[in-house]
Amino acid sequence: MSLDYLSHGTARGPLPYLYGAPARSSANAPLLVFLHGGRDRGDDLNLLLRWSPPRQVAASPDRGHHFVAPQLPADAAWTDRPEDVLALIDDVVATRGIDPQRVVLAGSSPGAPAAWQLGPAHPDRFAGLAVASGRVPRGLPLDALARTPTWVFHGGLDDKLPHAEVEAHVAELRARGGHVDYTLYPQGNHFISEQAFVDSGFAPWLLARVRRAEEPLAA
Repeated sequence: MSLDYLSHGTARGPLPYLYGAPARSSANAPLLVFLHGGRDRGDDLNLLLRWSPPRQVAASPDRGHHFVAPQLPADAAWTDRPEDVLALIDDVVATRGIDPQRVVLAGSSPGAPAAWQLGPAHPDRFAGLAVASGRVPRGLPLDALARTPTWVFHGGLDDKLPHAEVEAHVAELRARGGHVDYTLYPQGNHFISEQAFVDSGFAPWLLARVRRAEEPLAA
């Protein structure tokens, strides 16, 4: 699947992004939205292609999902742009004919805590979360994630964030009724996106995600 280099206008300025369509047109194809790590900020979308999932998507002609990866300016953080990310998602969903119940949010490194924050803040918008190598922000309203399937990936040798801290959060979320898959790569360091988003189970997991509008949100 080829990737298009596009830009979404916001009040803070343009938000450039990569977009990839599924290999075959389908009303059931989900949308994967990926928030990159700190090393990929800037004004060159090719920086995103150094890691998966953008690199994997660009190299795979037979993807079954839509893909969007916005890029932050060099001096910005995802916490500065949550409304811009949501507006981009709304625009892509509307213009590409995507089912809004099939949007999955993913993030790696600094993109992971951003996904953790957006997920429970807007539990009616996402069919799933996938986070890799990311710190879990304190004070999250975890109950809001109870009906959002989540997959957490982490490296056992991550020198930026001990895996025990992530595992404690996974255990807490599960205790509150959350549907959480957890994959630890014992020899993995902080940069495990090549393993996580190329995991043989990730594509089937993504393609199975549908947020049922009739399901009540957790209280």
